Amino acid sequence: MDAAAPKYTHRQLTRWMFKVTRPVLAPLLASSAARVADQMLGVIMLAYCGWQLGLRLTGLPHATLGRVVLVLGGIALVKAFLRYLEQFTGHFVAFKALELLRREAYEHLYPQAPALTRSARAGDLLVRVTRDIDRIEVFFAHTFAPAVSAVLVPILTSLLAWYWGAGILALLILACYAASLAVILLLDLGSARRAANQTLQVRSGIVTQVSDIIGGNREIRGYELQDDFFKKQQQAEVELAKVTAPTHLVLGLRRGVTFGAVIGMTVLLTLVGFGQVRAGQLTLPVVLAVAAGAFRGWESVRGVEDFSTFLTQSFASAARLLELTSGKPVPEGGTLPLPEGQLQFTAQDVDFYYEDATGQAHQALKQVSMDVPAGQWHALVGPTGCGKSTLATLFARYTDPQAGQLLVGGQDLRETQVDALRSAVVYVPQRAHLFNDTIAANLRLAAPEASEPELWRALEIAQVAEEVRQMPQGLETMVGEKGTAVSGGQRQRLAIARAVLMHPRALILDESTAHLNDELAAQVRRQLREALPQATILEITHRISQLEGVQTVWVMDQGQIIQSGKPSELAQQPGVFGSLLSRA
Repeated sequence: MDAAAPKYTHRQLTRWMFKVTRPVLAPLLASSAARVADQMLGVIMLAYCGWQLGLRLTGLPHATLGRVVLVLGGIALVKAFLRYLEQFTGHFVAFKALELLRREAYEHLYPQAPALTRSARAGDLLVRVTRDIDRIEVFFAHTFAPAVSAVLVPILTSLLAWYWGAGILALLILACYAASLAVILLLDLGSARRAANQTLQVRSGIVTQVSDIIGGNREIRGYELQDDFFKKQQQAEVELAKVTAPTHLVLGLRRGVTFGAVIGMTVLLTLVGFGQVRAGQLTLPVVLAVAAGAFRGWESVRGVEDFSTFLTQSFASAARLLELTSGKPVPEGGTLPLPEGQLQFTAQDVDFYYEDATGQAHQALKQVSMDVPAGQWHALVGPTGCGKSTLATLFARYTDPQAGQLLVGGQDLRETQVDALRSAVVYVPQRAHLFNDTIAANLRLAAPEASEPELWRALEIAQVAEEVRQMPQGLETMVGEKGTAVSGGQRQRLAIARAVLMHPRALILDESTAHLNDELAAQVRRQLREALPQATILEITHRISQLEGVQTVWVMDQGQIIQSGKPSELAQQPGVFGSLLSRA
């Protein structure tokens, strides 16, 4: 998947974000209203202080110090409540928005899996469903309310100055606010957008590389590639500093504009105001009140410094997430349920191509035709890379072939409901995924309502129950990230036990006993057949000397079926099977 963000307009992205997070719009408005009210009370507080100072300087009747403190204290208490309300509702919006965005992502990713995991980089996917969503959340938690207050507070402050009779000063306030906002928002906007997109791409690459390092740390150490990967990480960090530099420069310039504008506005208001005082058009208390209030109101504009930067990053992240969630289901599901009873596997003249990282197409399967009758156990053998696993995943409908037809139970897979297919036809890959959870939790992914006795029965069928019983925590033993806390053989047998819990009508085993010795592998195979006597089983294996119970062997080489027949018959014939058997 291309890490570059697609070309969505800001309007499209805004509409999509509000559509997804519709349930939080009411508290979002409440948070914005509380922020505006809080900042306006701040304006009133300083304006009141300026007013009282002007009264004292001109010798006019003024409030006592105690009364001033009492008024300011009362306003401060209300401000504190409004600030708390803003923070409370704002954080509610933030966490709820995270929930809604993650739900949106996973609801749209699920129909694209597992094919999506083959075409996309794991690190890039991880960034999109974590970091990108976090940055979109910033749009609601730290962008919307500041944007609202940046517009309303200057207008309300100007109206307040106009209400006090300082019409000229009100216009100056509004003009200064508008000019500074325009400069802040437009300052190098194109560069900031490009930098935001480039930053997300570089960060995605870093996460992908870290993911590769963690997943392949043994291989990296084994081939002594630590220095190479360390240099790659250093290069990525240098590139990250390079692409983030424009963003930091823009942020610094915006802060400089804000600081200069607030000083300039205060000086301008003071000079014009004192001129009007000398002309008898305004009183000193009004001028000081307006100047102090306008100075305090600049807080709303200062909030734009960060939110305009955050906004660019939020839009860039939203574009990447929207691209991901806009993907169509892979494959697109049919409408027909699977036929009842036992299931037959059939492939008719199947061709399949895949694209490498450069986009070049390679043919993995060529005119493959085979038939696995219902209830039988067939084996698929051949050299590594000949297309065995590709054919198996096509029967599980991870994706569709470019030519030919695949049928299960005599029904075209393109016409079959995907969920119905995958609940009846269970694929156990060679490297089955286990989550960083307990053994019981990983097993119950297949059968959430399974009782403890049912879990133990599945473990017994997979010939791993005794080993689990010897673990201190038993079923509550944590298996580690990707099952790293258990052995490779235990991980494979746990995956088989999980498949058994689904009571499949057809089972595809892809080197699922590769980490077991011959005796244990044979026991697992016998127990599977006893537990699933009616199931159709297609087994991919390199153990061609251990094919007990297999009715037919299909031999593949270079993406083609080149031999088929009973194991005993093929052993007597020249060809790939005999060659593999001689090396077994």
